[in-house]
Amino acid sequence: MDNDQNVLFGIYCPPHPHPLLAPELNDGYKNLRNAYDNLRDNIDDIISEAQKYDVKYLMCGSIPHEGRFDVDKMNEAIKIFNTAGKILNQNGITLTYHIHGYEFTKYKLLSSLLLSPP
Repeated sequence: MDNDQNVLFGIYCPPHPHPLLAPELNDGYKNLRNAYDNLRDNIDDIISEAQKYDVKYLMCGSIPHEGRFDVDKMNEAIKIFNTAGKILNQNGITLTYHIHGYEFTKYKLLSSLLLSPP
């Protein structure tokens, strides 16, 4: 491609099923959606897999929930993140979280509870 030309429009069509249109058919998206549960239920497997690839940072991309994201769900997430984060840290891995809009609600700004748990 000539460097003097401008790209006016582009479309990327992924080779896998679209995560929003067919999440049940997209293994990668399922893995992202399962990350939170795996932090709670399979921390040893996560550490083993991360150590194979010398992973230093592990990101949880979402907190699964249905309906309104409330204080009880946030407190559950705080407990899971603190427990998993401590174990991961002991193994040289830093836990990170990708925040979304649903953590921001009228009740004492739920995200502040996540960032500074009681």
